Amino acid sequence: MANFYELKPEKVRRTCPIEALPFETTEELKPLEEIIGQERAVRAMEFGLKIQKEGYNIFMVGPAGTGKATYARRIAKQVAETEPVPDDWCYVYNFDYPDQPLALSFPVGKGKIFAKRMQKLLENLLIEIPRAFESEEYECKKNEILSQYQTAKKRLMKELEEFAQKKGFIVQEKQNSILTIPEIDGRFLSTEEFEALSEVEKEKLKLASEEIEKKAKEIFRRGRKMERKFKDRLEALDRETGSIIVDQLFREIMKLYKNNPDVINYLNAYKNDVIESLDEFRSQEETVELPIFNEEDGDFSFLRYQVNLFIDNSNLKGAPVIYEINPTYYRLMGKVEYVSRMGALYTSFMQIKPGALHQANGGYLILSVRDLLLNSESWHALKRALKTKEIQIENLGEGYGVISVASLRPTAIPLRVKIILLGNPDLYYLLLNFDEDFRKLFKIKVDFERTMERNEENIMKMARFIRTYGERANLLPFHSSAVAEVVDYSSRLAGDQEKLSTYFNLLIEVISEAETWAKLEGAVLVTGDHVKKAIKEKVNRNNRYEELILKMIKEGTLMIECYGCRIGQVNALVILDFGDYTFGYPSKVTAVVYRGQKGVIHIERETKMSGAIHDKGLMILTNFLGSRYAQEHPLNLSASLTFEQVYSGIDGDSASCAELIALLSGIAQIPVYQNIAITGSVNQKGEIQPVGGVTQKVEGFFKTCKAGGLPEIRG
Repeated sequence: MANFYELKPEKVRRTCPIEALPFETTEELKPLEEIIGQERAVRAMEFGLKIQKEGYNIFMVGPAGTGKATYARRIAKQVAETEPVPDDWCYVYNFDYPDQPLALSFPVGKGKIFAKRMQKLLENLLIEIPRAFESEEYECKKNEILSQYQTAKKRLMKELEEFAQKKGFIVQEKQNSILTIPEIDGRFLSTEEFEALSEVEKEKLKLASEEIEKKAKEIFRRGRKMERKFKDRLEALDRETGSIIVDQLFREIMKLYKNNPDVINYLNAYKNDVIESLDEFRSQEETVELPIFNEEDGDFSFLRYQVNLFIDNSNLKGAPVIYEINPTYYRLMGKVEYVSRMGALYTSFMQIKPGALHQANGGYLILSVRDLLLNSESWHALKRALKTKEIQIENLGEGYGVISVASLRPTAIPLRVKIILLGNPDLYYLLLNFDEDFRKLFKIKVDFERTMERNEENIMKMARFIRTYGERANLLPFHSSAVAEVVDYSSRLAGDQEKLSTYFNLLIEVISEAETWAKLEGAVLVTGDHVKKAIKEKVNRNNRYEELILKMIKEGTLMIECYGCRIGQVNALVILDFGDYTFGYPSKVTAVVYRGQKGVIHIERETKMSGAIHDKGLMILTNFLGSRYAQEHPLNLSASLTFEQVYSGIDGDSASCAELIALLSGIAQIPVYQNIAITGSVNQKGEIQPVGGVTQKVEGFFKTCKAGGLPEIRG
């Protein structure tokens, strides 16, 4: 038997000595403020948050559970606290283009004040305008105009009556019309008397009547002209009366906003509309209960004079930090809502609702790229907003040419935001290679490591992390022995004695479960035994398939031999990953060699049960045989390889070394020890390459031998 290197038990597993931890419980430690083992990511993140150039948004790359989201929120809040609070925003009615509401910006806290002032202004208008039109001064002026009108009207009627009298007729007003009746000796001419007249006299009366009608038309034209003149005077009086009150009420508020041209323009349009709509105000009672607008009841009175306080940042301290967990199109970009009443839909600028981009404007918006891409319209809308530097609220149906109801197009709001995307490497490189806008918009890559160095500094940081999480989750203190077990478990997750895992969500599971077991026992501290129990119980909840395979091996259903020697037969170590639990176990690889020129045939490959990586490993194995044994003469060989009792697909190249040994054993007719399992891939030079998942593989073979293999370790 060739010489081999045998690992000592202490080399197989590295443990953290309790003596190396300079504390008894985690209560003695300071809470951890920074993220552990991500120095590269921290530097990139700090730079990405500081740079304010266009396109320098951030993409945080790393597997789930490494603390990206927690770190992103914490560091963004720290930076945001040092930055100014962004402006408030209000939407108001556009008196020139009603379907395009106007967006007005105000210094922080002033938007709420503006909305209250405008509400108070409307209340005053509803009270003071009717009051002005009920004043004695107005009534006197109005009555004077009406009196002059009546006098002028009577003068015209008198002129018509005198003209008619000269022609022998009497004029009477009847139901807004003029009636002319012939007169003889101061009395009306009866029908019988008219019939008794000669034709000459009748013709004379007829001509006179026509002249009177002609005169009446002239009088009517002059009357209508005079009526329009007096109406204009009444309207001028109303406008003058209303303008005096409106100017008084607007004067003070316009002084307050004289340095804001957009607000001044809005107030001028508001004032002009009030003056043009005085009749609406005059019809109101002197006391009006607010709110004036109630969409549920369909009451739209004076809606156009109200203010939609769209974004109110008065409660912020620093720039906003928004983490949107469900970035649908409307939750991201905002929307215009509708109110249903009797089967009809209504909307207004008061129903414009903000999205996450509006709330984060002037600060930071954190999004999961996976959730964002699941809503494709959200991704396109976000890119469009970043490129145009403005947020435009649109009905999603407009993009498809489907609009069922009339909609609004609110004025766009300027955008200044730092986007922080969270995602895994696959999504990052997918976007990088297939989305031409991605590279321009997300220039900062923050790459999270899966592991960190196992040294004294990081071990102490992990202890402080346990202290910090325990304080936040109100857990029992952890004894140093418990911390040591968590450190060892972290190395196991990393698969390297010199590394610690950065999958903190998996560590938190063990920490929380260990604390629960400690409480169930009535302990006041979490010890190493509690951590061991938590890990064991976690395994027991998820290892049903592993126990099933071990049972099949023990019963002989799954034929695995762990003792003796066999020609052309090797125990290869394979990995099964169910997502929540990963384990290794041996699988019998057999080789059959016979004369011929077919070369090496892999049964799984021929039956299309193998993956591309496994097929690659087989081709490398075949090339190694050719380079080693067929330099001078052709390799005349027919051989078949297979994984016995495997009925599902296989992939990976870590069995290529076991396949090579089985093949060489079959060719040379040299038996192979079955108490040794083989794993690892081989290259074309015959070199064995580093092995992945070695912890689970070694444990899997040991459990197999214990279940029904080597007599010396059964029990």
